[in-house]
Amino acid sequence: MPPRFVLLEDDDGDQFEVDTTTTIGDGATANVLAGRVCGTATRLALKRIELRSTEIAAAVRREVAALRAIGCHPNVVRLRSTRGAWKARAGEEKLGQHVWLNLEFCSGGSIESALSLPLSVGRLRCVLAQVADALAAVAAAGFAHCDVKPSNLLLLRERDDDKHGEPDDDDASSSSSPTRSPSSSSDPGESPGSDTGSSSDDGASSPASSSPGAAADTAGASPVVVVPAPHPTSEDNEKERADGPPAAAAPKRGCRCGCGWRVKLADFGFARPLEPYTKRRVEGTVRYVAPEMMVPSRNPAAADSWAFGALAYELATGTYLYDFPGSEDCTLKAFAARIFRDVISDAPVPLPDLRSDAPPAAQAWHKLLQDVLRKDPAQRLTPALIHAHPFFCTLV
Repeated sequence: MPPRFVLLEDDDGDQFEVDTTTTIGDGATANVLAGRVCGTATRLALKRIELRSTEIAAAVRREVAALRAIGCHPNVVRLRSTRGAWKARAGEEKLGQHVWLNLEFCSGGSIESALSLPLSVGRLRCVLAQVADALAAVAAAGFAHCDVKPSNLLLLRERDDDKHGEPDDDDASSSSSPTRSPSSSSDPGESPGSDTGSSSDDGASSPASSSPGAAADTAGASPVVVVPAPHPTSEDNEKERADGPPAAAAPKRGCRCGCGWRVKLADFGFARPLEPYTKRRVEGTVRYVAPEMMVPSRNPAAADSWAFGALAYELATGTYLYDFPGSEDCTLKAFAARIFRDVISDAPVPLPDLRSDAPPAAQAWHKLLQDVLRKDPAQRLTPALIHAHPFFCTLV
């Protein structure tokens, strides 16, 4: 019988252990295994990628470059180390070998499985503010994530994150399996890539109080007052494009609704530098892909803003921004063609109402969706500026 833990060494000479019995996630070219730092209780999410082609090798290089450029940010899953990278020059990798990305383990799973939708105003603002901070950090590092979606947003207790992602042994055995309101069947719009993040711990049950969805979702039930703040304008966008992304990342805000969970952006497998490029195949998950990323000549500068808008719509309503009857039963090609037709059409993007009676919150919410879901990327609020939107202003 093979051993449960296999000892490996990363590119820096440090040892880590792979748990061969626990798979966190699977994809077409990669899978994510559980692991730990050798001799400690610090858990890892180990992304194992097979370099089947030079295209995959290039994507892995971009993923590592993006994570290293971002560094340690409270709302981005941290890359701790690598194995098998980069002993060959770009384009000269030995195909068939495996590269390991040793990533921060997030015990709360993804918001796709952990939160019941639609969210209250308070919970919605809490989650989206943290995602906005993550996207600002990604843009400041010179990259676009290009696959922002619920399953790539992971949860970690703030008290564990304060200890650099090293949970107590008691915490390591507790996790949850909360429910999600929208249909959770496989999405025909899913890309063939794999999630780099971690799911709930290996099947262990826990008291409801330890679940990110267990806290009563009433954080935004009472009237909300938004303190006005200067609103980013098209001139701000133009200035930001001329001067480049801000030198400093966005304000680092954690949980704002009392649930105690921190949101982490994960899976940079489709990450791109903020520069135009050409590619025929659509990359990412079709439901969240911006219109300009559905054509061969692409510029990803504002693509994450569109995905942020699609995510915001979904979290607020429990439904997808673009959907149609029978979408779960059609082929990926037919699904992509239909979504492409809907996205590039002249039809206006719907603006759903919030679960709130507070007019200021509703007005700011509609303005946020309008600003990030403009089909012309030149008119869209850029990722570096989303976190400054009035919807995320201080609550009183």
